[in-house]
Amino acid sequence: MTEKKKENIDNLLSRFYRADELEQIKIDLTEADRLFEKYPAPQVSQEVIDEIKSKISRRQRRIAYSSVLVKTAAVAAIVIIGAVLLIQNIEQRSVSRTQNGYEAALAKVDNNIASLEKEIALLRDELIAIRLNEDNGTNGRLAEAINNVDAEIIETESLFWKG
Repeated sequence: MTEKKKENIDNLLSRFYRADELEQIKIDLTEADRLFEKYPAPQVSQEVIDEIKSKISRRQRRIAYSSVLVKTAAVAAIVIIGAVLLIQNIEQRSVSRTQNGYEAALAKVDNNIASLEKEIALLRDELIAIRLNEDNGTNGRLAEAINNVDAEIIETESLFWKG
C-alpha cells in the first residue's frame, strides 16, 4: 500500500475502533490484501460476457417497447381529454349565443300566450252570454252554438298548451 492509503486507513479506523484494536485490524487488512494478490479473481470468458450483453439489450428493447406503448397511450389520453374539453367549451359558447335567440322566441311565445288567453276569455264571455239567453235547451240553434263555442274553447286551450 502507498503511504497516503495507509494514512487514510489509519484515520478511518481510528474513528470506528479503539486504539488497542487498531493494530490487529491493520494486520488483518494487510493479510487480506496479500490473499487477494496471491489468489486473483478468475477471468470471465468472452462467451459469458456476450451472453450477458445480449440479455441486457433484449431487456432494454422490451422496456423500450413497453415505454413507447405507455407514452403513446398517455399522449392519446391527453389528446382525447383536450378534445372533449374543447368541444364542451365550444358548446357552452354556442349555448350562450343561442340563449339570446331563445329569449326572443320566448318573448314571441309570451305574446302568443297573452293573445290566446284574451281569446279564451272572449269565448268564455260569449258562452256565458249564450247560456244566459237560452230557452232551457229547447232551442236547437242555441245548443249548437254552445257546442261550437265549447269546441272553440277546447281547441284554443289545446293550441295554448302546444305553444
